[in-house]
Amino acid sequence: MVKKTHAFTVPTGFSSLSQNNFAETGKGIPDLVWIKNRDQGDSHQLYDSSRGKHKEVHSDNTEAEGTITDGLQKFLKGGFEIEDS
Repeated sequence: MVKKTHAFTVPTGFSSLSQNNFAETGKGIPDLVWIKNRDQGDSHQLYDSSRGKHKEVHSDNTEAEGTITDGLQKFLKGGFEIEDS
């Protein structure tokens, strides 16, 4: 993840205007995220907001779900954040 710097210092008592500082609930947060690495033979990764960000649903094997900590990191307004998996 690339960290962007601000041209000015954020005033004391305030947070920078950043997606990481927005609440994770509310309108615009996805209920379902479906990720597929198209240049590898990896399995599909499906996440839903009911199970949480580290519980993936399996669509292409016999396990119902699994836990992965380096996949989906956060549901965001208008999208999502992933790590290296």
